[in-house]
Amino acid sequence: MKLTIPTSCPLCFGPVRTDGPHLVCVENCNVEAKLIYFFRAFDTKGIGPGLISKMFDGELLPSDKTNLLDILPSVIQLDSERIAQLDGAGDSLAATYRAEVLRIVETGTTTEWLVSLGIPTLAWSTADKLLSELGSIPRIITTLQDSPHIVMQMDGFGETSVSTLVRHLPDMYRLVSTLDELGIKPQEPETIEVQHDEHWSGKNVVITGTLPNGMSRNDAADWLIYRGANVQGGVTGKTDILVAGEKAGSKLAKAQSLGITIIDGNSFSQMVAS
Repeated sequence: MKLTIPTSCPLCFGPVRTDGPHLVCVENCNVEAKLIYFFRAFDTKGIGPGLISKMFDGELLPSDKTNLLDILPSVIQLDSERIAQLDGAGDSLAATYRAEVLRIVETGTTTEWLVSLGIPTLAWSTADKLLSELGSIPRIITTLQDSPHIVMQMDGFGETSVSTLVRHLPDMYRLVSTLDELGIKPQEPETIEVQHDEHWSGKNVVITGTLPNGMSRNDAADWLIYRGANVQGGVTGKTDILVAGEKAGSKLAKAQSLGITIIDGNSFSQMVAS
């Protein structure tokens, strides 16, 4: 089967370049696309591309920045009255935004904050692995800076992935300082004791779309990690299984083109309940 290599970023439509085994956006993606990814990392409800686009079009957020951390204080501090005044927004959507941002501030975990940076090699399972082994973002920074070989020896990491993490050390530094300036203290994720499951153990799994019965993608990721799966952020040639809820979109299409096993949201929900 012949695969077509993308020539543009699917989020900002800019040019791409190779970064080891990855294709990454040359412009490191525009800040609007990064903000969409940020909210997805926290599995927010009601804050989608439509609202985010309105926030930039209405000049509630600066569109001339390229780094998410440049606008993060504005994102956190944006009041509901200004959002309600956006065309097609209203009080209900504004209230949803504030409630979800407050949830991120109060309950966002260290894993979620790390993943929200959008670093290519930092998916849920790898972020969890780093934190379980090293304990905190500052420790991760110090280890990558002074002793990267320690990370290379961890399961799921190699020279290429560690090199990518090292290149993104400035973002990790800025994340720590920005959270400190905003008075945000990320919550430590609950320790998950892995119970290896024959069906999931060692499998690379991607979750996409809206899952049934109100299950969040974060809860689904925890369930999978508990059973020994590696949860990835995007579909690649190494992905074994895609869990596809409603409105799965481009990840489903890519998984189908690669011949990856696909489990629909209802079937996955039944597995979780059994």
